[in-house]
Amino acid sequence: MQEIRYILDSQPTIHEEMLSSDGICVWIIWGDQGHHSNALEILQDAGALEIVSVANQSLWFFFNPEVTINTLAKLDLWGKQFSIGITTFAFPGRLSIGVDQVKAVDIPDEYRYLKAQASATRGYVYVHPNYGSLAASIPGLSIFEVKGLKQKGNTAWKIITTERRLPFSADQGWYAFVRPLGNPIDKQYQKGWQTLFYYLELFITQNKLKYSIADNFLIIPIDNLTILREWMRAISTTLITIKEQHSDAYWPCINVVIDKNNLNFTPELPKKVNIDWEDLSPDTPYISYKNAFVLGEEFKIQDLLYSSTNSSIDSFCTVQLKQNTEITSISVVLPEVLLPKHKPCFYCGASNHSPMLCPSKKVEPVSPQYFEELNDINLTNLNVALREIDKRIAKRGVAAYGEMIAENDTAGKILKAVFAINHVIQLPNVSRIWRITSREIESNPEETPEHLADPNNILLQRFAKCPPQDMHGFERECVQLLQQSPKNWQLQCIMGFIQMEKGDLDRAAQFWRDADGLCTITLHQAWLKYLIGRAREIQGHYIDAIEIYQHSVRLLPGWKDPLYRIQVCNLKRGLTEKVARELAESVSKNPYLFHKVILDPELIRGQNHLLSLLQRLWKEAYNKFFVERTALEALNSDIQEWFTKETNPIPEQSENVQHLLKLGEIKNYLLFLEIAKERPAIEAEITEAINNEITKLKNSYENALLKVEYIRDEMSWFALQKTFTNFNNLFNNCAKILNWAFGSNFTIPRVYKEAKAKLEILEKQVVELDKKLKVLRMVRDITLFFMLTMRTFLKLSMFFVPLGIICIFVAIFFGNQLGLGQLQNIIKTNFWSLAKVMFSITLMLSLGMASLKTTVIFEKRRRELIEKAKEFREKRQHARVEKARQFRAALENNSNLKDRKSALERTKKENAKRN
Repeated sequence: MQEIRYILDSQPTIHEEMLSSDGICVWIIWGDQGHHSNALEILQDAGALEIVSVANQSLWFFFNPEVTINTLAKLDLWGKQFSIGITTFAFPGRLSIGVDQVKAVDIPDEYRYLKAQASATRGYVYVHPNYGSLAASIPGLSIFEVKGLKQKGNTAWKIITTERRLPFSADQGWYAFVRPLGNPIDKQYQKGWQTLFYYLELFITQNKLKYSIADNFLIIPIDNLTILREWMRAISTTLITIKEQHSDAYWPCINVVIDKNNLNFTPELPKKVNIDWEDLSPDTPYISYKNAFVLGEEFKIQDLLYSSTNSSIDSFCTVQLKQNTEITSISVVLPEVLLPKHKPCFYCGASNHSPMLCPSKKVEPVSPQYFEELNDINLTNLNVALREIDKRIAKRGVAAYGEMIAENDTAGKILKAVFAINHVIQLPNVSRIWRITSREIESNPEETPEHLADPNNILLQRFAKCPPQDMHGFERECVQLLQQSPKNWQLQCIMGFIQMEKGDLDRAAQFWRDADGLCTITLHQAWLKYLIGRAREIQGHYIDAIEIYQHSVRLLPGWKDPLYRIQVCNLKRGLTEKVARELAESVSKNPYLFHKVILDPELIRGQNHLLSLLQRLWKEAYNKFFVERTALEALNSDIQEWFTKETNPIPEQSENVQHLLKLGEIKNYLLFLEIAKERPAIEAEITEAINNEITKLKNSYENALLKVEYIRDEMSWFALQKTFTNFNNLFNNCAKILNWAFGSNFTIPRVYKEAKAKLEILEKQVVELDKKLKVLRMVRDITLFFMLTMRTFLKLSMFFVPLGIICIFVAIFFGNQLGLGQLQNIIKTNFWSLAKVMFSITLMLSLGMASLKTTVIFEKRRRELIEKAKEFREKRQHARVEKARQFRAALENNSNLKDRKSALERTKKENAKRN
């Protein structure tokens, strides 16, 4: 037994409803015998919307009761023909469609507890009693009361039975309109229209359709959903074919499909339908949401605008074949309250307020770089902010503008950007422009006391703050002042704004012309012509406006705003394809225009084409960003591999990388380009910093090596080296670390980190070695000094002691001859005592002389001994290296000999095979 409440609970959740419609819900269940897909195709072919499908059941929605009953009759016939059991319930319901086009139905509580079980071979079609009379009026359908159907509630369900061999098709009808834009006398118009009609005539002939051409309209009546789907496919593919194969014969045309609604097929039909043909964008098929949804999943639905109050299932949208459209991540649905309609505001272009009440009067002037600073707006949240703007303005009116701008959130920034598009003609900027004497219209002249006291400036400030009820008196005052100063061009300018706000754009333009003739600065003349061009644009005289804007460009070539207004006017004329390409080229050259283009409500007529072309630029920027993000992630990973958080020598660059990665979460065109621009510079800084750190590390090891070599040289001559075990171990550890370091590649992060850690150990051990060296060097020097002294002492003793003895004997034996006299007797008498004294004196003399000599030659001798020990060590090291080289050479010779032997054996074997 199946219960409908389970499938109702599995519907998608709609967080924000955009559209709703009353209609008929159809709950269909089937058994396990299969073939149910054919039944679902019958519903799809009839234009039913599949809401949700689960195991053995699905829920559908119909807009038209007659179509519903006929489709269920077809379904019953199909089940009888193939003996397939399908049970169906049809009852009233309400369709809800979210802003993301998610669909769900809401039904009364009495139908939430329906239960049913599909039969194996027999089908049942139950309909609500409200549709009983409709079903009974259809030939071939019979209505019966249901008996034994146990359901909650008091609904008197009806069951219908069908008669075989009847078609059961409901009358549905639409009118398709095709209207070329421009002047029919234009040769390009005629060529493009002939080319398009050639393809459309083939479709009309193949499907045997009627058509009418009147007042530059092609009108085609369509009588069934199948032909409607084929028409929408044909019009989409035909336009693409012409652009690709006959680009010289392309001409923009408006395509619209509407319901027949009892309208007669007559040449006056385009005038009877409630459509403003001048506001529609060419080459984009327009159709109501209701008809767009029944086209099926083959078509992609695109919203034109968002309105929290006026959107309905009969509102226009556009459709395109999914196979002909790119999956776009740019989706901008502007709110209806910002769109220019019959009488757009001169200052901002919106239609929900008059120029007299325009919020731009209270908005602070934006900087020229405002659109360049919009890199913190996430385009994925753009439509949410736009819907918020629509809701708040619809609820609070004009007061909501200032509130949202003051809040400065995403909605406020977007709203401020909308006002920034035409900021150059808004009152807060007029005073600044009056003070400019150069040719840079975006420059900011200094405010001086003379300017603040200027009567014209004071009058302008009063005008900006003047309430509507006081405007008549203010105008009378300005007229009196103008009579007193008829050549005051600034006063003439203010009078132009007054007439504009009163709605008299012709008189406003005349005042601005008079001001243009009175002022002498080129920039002011160009700006006044811009005001006149804006007035003609608001009046709908686009060609005149373009000529005036072009004059403004000739006066001030560096000013971009008139060029932009020319493109806007051409787009309003319907030249969508041309303008879209030009704007896309402008965005590629000046990326800051991206947000200006997608947020400008006055470009609504060509928004689909603009977004389609801008999507390519978006993709290019996103692809660049994707590459850069990968590089940034690699950089971040490299920094973590190279350095720890505590020892990171480039914290600023690390923070920049983290900042850019965080910014990358914001989907923004300018941000993508900014990241792509900044990443190489940061990478260069990080690479340079890493190389510097590697160089510092190498230098540290080289300094450590010099210290260790000095210690080794100092210890080269030491008689008792083996006795200093601790010192030798420390020295050997340092030598191992140095050998490892100079044999390692520091450009590998793992090796660098290990070398960094070992360097700390090495430096500590070198310091400890140095401390021990001081003690050992003292012992060594004392030992060396003692040995040198003893050696010299022994030599001197061996010379002086015998010499003393000889002198004593000479005195004894040859004293008389030498004239010693009594001294000879004394020497003879005290021979041994004198011999001891002589021995002591000679020893002391020898020791003194030995010490003196050692002191003089100690440093030289010590260096000689150290150099000799160093040479001996180097010779031994060289001998070991030479021995190792000879050993490797011997191994290579043996290998080469084996290779030659194996080659010789292969040659012999090959010769033997040949013989």
